[in-house]
Amino acid sequence: MSDIPQAPERDLPPGRQHARKEHLLREIRPRQEEARRRPWLRPAVLTPVAAAALSVAVVVGLAVTRDGGRLEQAPVPASSASEKPAGEFLRSLSRFSATQKPYAVKDSAWIYTELKEYHWKMDPARRVAGCAATDESSPYGDQAWWESVDGRSQSIAQDAGSAPSTANDRAAGSGLPLSFRATQQLPTDADGMYRWLTGASGGGTGSERDGFDKAARLLDAELLVPKVEGAVYAALARFDGVTLVDTVHDVAGRPGVGVAMGTSGGDREVLVFDKADRRFLGESLLDGSPRKDACDATGVGDALRGTAILERAVVDHSGDTP
Repeated sequence: MSDIPQAPERDLPPGRQHARKEHLLREIRPRQEEARRRPWLRPAVLTPVAAAALSVAVVVGLAVTRDGGRLEQAPVPASSASEKPAGEFLRSLSRFSATQKPYAVKDSAWIYTELKEYHWKMDPARRVAGCAATDESSPYGDQAWWESVDGRSQSIAQDAGSAPSTANDRAAGSGLPLSFRATQQLPTDADGMYRWLTGASGGGTGSERDGFDKAARLLDAELLVPKVEGAVYAALARFDGVTLVDTVHDVAGRPGVGVAMGTSGGDREVLVFDKADRRFLGESLLDGSPRKDACDATGVGDALRGTAILERAVVDHSGDTP
């Protein structure tokens, strides 16, 4: 029992009591009015991808405009906005992949990918009147790709409104497998995939930050057989600092569930999955810094770059579409 006497309560003078009451009312009333005007600010709860596997409720602070280029942090009070570890969601994706049938693909076939690429420096909506802008070329717009299954033929690319032409593989120079057949040689177990993603060897821990980026590029660039894709998700479930975000949009404007990890620069890389069928939709890098001045084109939550996979299928010949 403490021997320290309790401080006596002191009544404020009548004038001070009235002033404090009025101050509190001024603070409370605008917030109540704002909540009534904008009910969408209430925390959103994750619709489970599979009720048994995803009983985790996730609160989010991300919203997007329909053009897919603008992702903003919704003005939810910090005390009611949170993200939770993504381990259980990723493990559910891994289990779901294990139930899928393996692909029967001929060596002579091609992998068709239709995608949308985004980079803020190429976005006309990011141009600020009266401010300097860079004109460097970055991936932007709709594209179609055909990649040979066995990797023996050069890839074909077609930008919107142009003719198809030969091109380097989308994974060229990334250290990733360069064909569907090559991806089939990747590990199909969580331990092996974790080591491959992080570069861990000889008992080392590797880099989970680099591993997350490698997984994002792999999912973005290649069609993966179910066992390999499942191993990617099982490995990512072991990463520290990977969080589940509901609701996030890809750069094509499609809503989904996000699996996010921060970068060393304070930005966030997000893998986006369809809520209904768990399909990988794409990946985005979101700005983590507030705008510095009127000429700063992006702020917290804005997409700096990203890719949305619109269609991916096996076709018989280059130039064929599903």
